[in-house]
Amino acid sequence: MQITGVNGKFDSTVYRVSRAYNLCRYMNAGAGRGAIPIKFNGSIFTYGNKDNPDYRRWGGPGFWFQNQRLIYWPMLAQGDFDLMQPWFKMYQEMLPLQKARTRKFFNHDGAFFPETLTFWGAEVSGHYGWTPFKDRKSPLAECTYLTFYWQNGIEQMHMMYDYFEYTQDTLFAKNILLPHAEEVTRFYELHYQLDNHGKIHFGPAQSLETYHVAVNPLPEIAELQYTLQKLLSLPASWLTEIQKTRWQYLLAHLPPVPVQEKNGQKFLVPAQLWDMKMKVENPELYAVFPYRLYGLGKNEIDIAINAFLKRIHKADYCWNQNAVDAALLGLVDSTMNFVINRTTPPNYSDSRFPTM
Repeated sequence: MQITGVNGKFDSTVYRVSRAYNLCRYMNAGAGRGAIPIKFNGSIFTYGNKDNPDYRRWGGPGFWFQNQRLIYWPMLAQGDFDLMQPWFKMYQEMLPLQKARTRKFFNHDGAFFPETLTFWGAEVSGHYGWTPFKDRKSPLAECTYLTFYWQNGIEQMHMMYDYFEYTQDTLFAKNILLPHAEEVTRFYELHYQLDNHGKIHFGPAQSLETYHVAVNPLPEIAELQYTLQKLLSLPASWLTEIQKTRWQYLLAHLPPVPVQEKNGQKFLVPAQLWDMKMKVENPELYAVFPYRLYGLGKNEIDIAINAFLKRIHKADYCWNQNAVDAALLGLVDSTMNFVINRTTPPNYSDSRFPTM
């Protein structure tokens, strides 16, 4: 079948975009039904380049959530629910280890999930560091990109909720979503203290991998605010009184989503305070995606659009999510340009397969 543009004639841009979409789904279908999830760097498909057809960028062990999530979020809208099962199953099976790690590290209940994990739940050794545990000043990852980068446990909770909302799978909600939500929210209830204003003080913390020092980072605040309300909307008979009390407590004590004002214009910012910039994410836009507090049809969309226009990192390659943010903010021309650019030959010229 020939793919055509609006005038019925062959359009190379329409063809490239359509091909990219279909080939990505092809790769997911080929790799998504195994015992472990699709790995972000090609999984069963090797990247390949002119010198080495077996070349695989970002190889080695582990699932890096920042990259992994962008494989699985689109599956909800595509209806590829069967392909999501290994991803959720991995988190379900590693939950006991995360609870044990939390107890060992912090001497309290709940579970936190490091950013880079093996499929059985251990942190990737090269990021955790090789210092023997007994000789460590801190039990946390020595790689400062990841030391306090734990928001993925909340984002996974959000994805699990959205999966339930799409499928209405009550067994999934009770057996996978709620146990995960129970331990992640318990962690956030127990781990942080209240400040002088009676709000949770998220610190020490970081804002994704980009700002290694942060107080009250936006991703954690936005996600808890968004998802706790979703959890509280579940049938009351599914929830314990302790859960409802905990989630209401967290909601009541969350600090506000970080916003600044300059020259009469308000915009989202990465955290209440942030420093030590090391990478190229826009954490402030996590309040647009994946945590949809701002967007089309929502209040104060101008605050998010202002943040998008002010964003430092404008490139859209690899795991950058500018195209998604633009779409959710209704910025049609920007979205179109981002998507077309991703499918142009220069962006895959060093690989043998046009979706890499």
